[in-house]
Amino acid sequence: MELEFLSFRTSKKKLLQRVKPMSKSAFAHLINPIISEYRKITLREARQKQFLQSNEVVNFLNKIGEPLEEYKSEIKINTANMNKSRFKALFKPLSDPEFAKVANGIISKSRGIDFRESRSQRYLFPKEVVQILDELGEVWRENNPKFSLQQKTGC
Repeated sequence: MELEFLSFRTSKKKLLQRVKPMSKSAFAHLINPIISEYRKITLREARQKQFLQSNEVVNFLNKIGEPLEEYKSEIKINTANMNKSRFKALFKPLSDPEFAKVANGIISKSRGIDFRESRSQRYLFPKEVVQILDELGEVWRENNPKFSLQQKTGC
């Protein structure tokens, strides 16, 4: 199955630079509640996050009325024979422990195996790839009409 997704991932610092002349405090008052909402964490924890998920960036840009076209990057992947390391390479700003936690949790649930055992699994099933994209907050669309997953972002 081939998936096409739009990635809006970036850091807070880079996004703030692109939406100048917005002040740092005004930016923080808008972005931190969005991070808190999407990741289900406290506002204090959201303030400490440096990298943003795609759905958070899209929500922020919609809030301030900024066009999305300038911020997106289109990525196409073939889910056949997808392994964890190749998939992780698509998400450069994402830390290895954060990716491993999400991917191994999904593999564990999907295959009905222990979390520890999921760490040794190298290859991802197509449905696991889609679930990881969803969990990581990516905005995606698929080229295969037989497979569907409701998007959280509404884009």
